[in-house]
Amino acid sequence: MSVPPASTSRSPKERVEKEALRRVQVGPAPLGVITATSGVRAHLAINPAYAALLRVGELLSFHMNTRRVIGEVVSLHRAQHTAAEVRLVATVDEKSGALTPGARELPGVGAHAERCEHEIAQALCEDRAHVDPQKSDSLLLDLASATRDESLHVALPPEKVFGRHLAIVGSSGGGKSCSVARLVEQCARHRSKVILLDLTGEYETLGDSVFHTHFGMSSRDITNSSSVSLPFFQLTEADLVAILEPETPLQLFKLRSAITTLKLLHLDPRLATDGVFPKAHKQKRVYDQAIDDFKYEVQRRENYFDIFRLPLQIELECVDMYRSQAESGFWGGSNNEELSACAGLIHRAHEVLTRGDLAPIFAPHTAPSLISDLDTFLLDEAVSVLRVSFEFLSSTHHVREIVANAVARRLLELARQRVFMERPLLLVVDEAHQVLHGTASAFSRDFPLDAYRVVAKEGRKYGLALCVCTQRPGDIPEDIMSQIGTFLVHRLIGITDRALVERATGACDKEMLDDLPALSPGEALIVGSSFSRVLRVRMKLPTAQPHSHGPNYQALWRA
Repeated sequence: MSVPPASTSRSPKERVEKEALRRVQVGPAPLGVITATSGVRAHLAINPAYAALLRVGELLSFHMNTRRVIGEVVSLHRAQHTAAEVRLVATVDEKSGALTPGARELPGVGAHAERCEHEIAQALCEDRAHVDPQKSDSLLLDLASATRDESLHVALPPEKVFGRHLAIVGSSGGGKSCSVARLVEQCARHRSKVILLDLTGEYETLGDSVFHTHFGMSSRDITNSSSVSLPFFQLTEADLVAILEPETPLQLFKLRSAITTLKLLHLDPRLATDGVFPKAHKQKRVYDQAIDDFKYEVQRRENYFDIFRLPLQIELECVDMYRSQAESGFWGGSNNEELSACAGLIHRAHEVLTRGDLAPIFAPHTAPSLISDLDTFLLDEAVSVLRVSFEFLSSTHHVREIVANAVARRLLELARQRVFMERPLLLVVDEAHQVLHGTASAFSRDFPLDAYRVVAKEGRKYGLALCVCTQRPGDIPEDIMSQIGTFLVHRLIGITDRALVERATGACDKEMLDDLPALSPGEALIVGSSFSRVLRVRMKLPTAQPHSHGPNYQALWRA
């Protein structure tokens, strides 16, 4: 009995791939042929002659009658032959040159793949709507080049980068500081206004059209920077609450009462006794009448008063509410229980007011106000960038958060007056997790430092754009991050931080997120609602590189 020969039949998929490979080998020599399509992806059999030259990230072109569909290679693998998976990212109308996101028509099985023309690839890198650069935005920020091909420049219009605010995120050593410096330099080449809050002092190398300022006393000579202050009388009551940190409702009440009393004495010095107002056994009528006479002035946000009398005035506020039931129009004597409960606040006020490192706040007469310098900068046509260094400013008592919040508050006031409608302003906050985190005091809910939250929500419509730069995006309040429209993402290692970027953008797939820990220094993903696809780029180095490198152990530790 004869035995039938073993079956040599193949699966349908294997037959299609074999036929596609045969067509590649015997017909004209395209780069590859589509063997299957699925959604926005296509599978290719690659011509063996080109297999070693093809790279992940390569752009390919598929001719479709009067259109070309552009695809990006997302993976390469080899079994019996080299195959590639391609994400279809855009369509080009060959007659008009219009470039639209996505595949308007899916190429069929057997369609030939060619390398994308340089002009089309350049238009995709700049996320333009037209292949011809003359028909697209003319003012561009030259920020990067394509990772796979440095001849492809990534120059983007400002409205795409800052239109819905920008976040530059990345772990230490990923190139974030160089990206910030490059961004600021590119903005300074145009008729821009940029304010850079430099928390570490690493951007002192910035040169052209930059006015450098700093808080505090430097331990080294700084020849190109001017000292500035933020006088306490330009702070709000919320700022003072954050600095002095009352711990109980009673301490908060006595602090606010003391501030109101000292404001009143500034307005009517005749009420003062040695600069303070002892309430014990005093008649209330005179005080209440003065409060009524100056009710609007006392409620002003600025705090014009003798702040060095504040600890004593808090102590003098600790009195009984009335002398007796028959004498309710008089305050009573000193209340030792309240005084004991406020002892910590009084001690803290003494300590804060006498600290030398807080002189830019409480002894501001030696340096001009930052708020005044800010207003002058906005009127100076010769200067594009105002850099404010926090390097020598104390980080105790939430002073850095308060100063940063005061800058944003002033800019928000000007924005609401429509000062930036004709000349948009960019506010860059480096190491933003140090100054934009959640709470500054036990009473932050009632006295919030919330200027950045409001800028994130309202600034765009007034021409005020925000750029948040941080190593830890998870430490930035969610209501700020949710308003960010564009992300420039360098290497990110933390799972929580990567997940936050995924939630905020909604455009990074698992493959891209898995690549984030492996990005090399200077490499980044640009993703956002204004971009039709994720751009993988290598950021160009700034002309003046920041002082962000660590110590040279080989040189410094060598005997």
